[in-house]
Amino acid sequence: MTVLFHYLLTHYAFADGFNDAYDEEVEEQKEYQEALQEQDESYRNTLEACKETPETDECQQFLIQHAVKMGLDPDKYLEYIQKKSKKEDKVVKNRTELMTPNGKSNRRTLNNVIANENKPEDNSQRTKKLLVTVQGGLGIGDVSRSYDTRVGFLPDAETIFDIYEYDTFFPGTGATVSALISYKVTKRIGVGVQVGILTGAKELSTGWQMQEDDGSIIQEDSFQQVVTSTSTLIEPRLYGTLLSISKFSLDAFTGLYTRMYDSYTVPDALTVNYSNQPGGLHYGATFGLSTAVSVGKSGVVSVELPWTLVINQQPYERSVLLEDSYVEGDPYVRGTPDRPPYYKQVLLPKIGFGNRF
Repeated sequence: MTVLFHYLLTHYAFADGFNDAYDEEVEEQKEYQEALQEQDESYRNTLEACKETPETDECQQFLIQHAVKMGLDPDKYLEYIQKKSKKEDKVVKNRTELMTPNGKSNRRTLNNVIANENKPEDNSQRTKKLLVTVQGGLGIGDVSRSYDTRVGFLPDAETIFDIYEYDTFFPGTGATVSALISYKVTKRIGVGVQVGILTGAKELSTGWQMQEDDGSIIQEDSFQQVVTSTSTLIEPRLYGTLLSISKFSLDAFTGLYTRMYDSYTVPDALTVNYSNQPGGLHYGATFGLSTAVSVGKSGVVSVELPWTLVINQQPYERSVLLEDSYVEGDPYVRGTPDRPPYYKQVLLPKIGFGNRF
């Protein structure tokens, strides 16, 4: 008989969707066990019917009385039953999936499903979902650009003996915004693609000079300005999860970095036409770490730290000194600005806010 009492109590208490704390509280009170034992089949049928239609006055009174008998908070119990009635289709589906072969519900699993309906998704629920993240951050490393071009004239002010150009990326800071679309294939593996814009400073220097045949400078002029350099970034990625704890995850990733940088039309002087700065494409390999924390039902806050080695980043240089036809003693543009160093590395720390679909 004691086994029957325990079955009836645990079956109906857990079917009502309350957690283990409520169950233990009721089990410790013998009078409620005895009260439940005394209820007949008609009472239980009425209970089930009222859980389906808790909006009627009669059922509300019955459910309040039932909660008191079971030692539960009447207000909380009634509120839960009303919410449950509105989501009946979803609850029925969950219960059906959690039934054991002998027709009895897995009590603990069922209660966990009900208790977690409105909780943020943990890592086990993220597989096979699309994550769209908007990111913003800093550009550090070779994100600034320098371009210097100069023209050398003979004393007749018409004959050009040299056109000098030097174009390179060099260390600086900038800003980046991007959108990341990723997909968790398994619990440990994910793929994604990031598209963004990287901005940095572009230092422009132009000038001209007139030389005698011996190389002495007769006259010269120069001009400097700083404008904004804009690059478009596209990066396919592969992710691997290193750590996954509840709503927190730590991933390592690698990607194919591509940077499409812009061209620039250089302002001409009154009597000098300068060469324009061309655009181009850089590519490289990215390695990094990212963390993510689930917020709400499907929100995500993430932080990532990618490091990129830009494989084909090389300065572009043009000068008569580099031509095979150059002969020692021929004139060339002198007094060019110092060339900045470069390291072919980019660091783009970012913070992002995303949503799972």
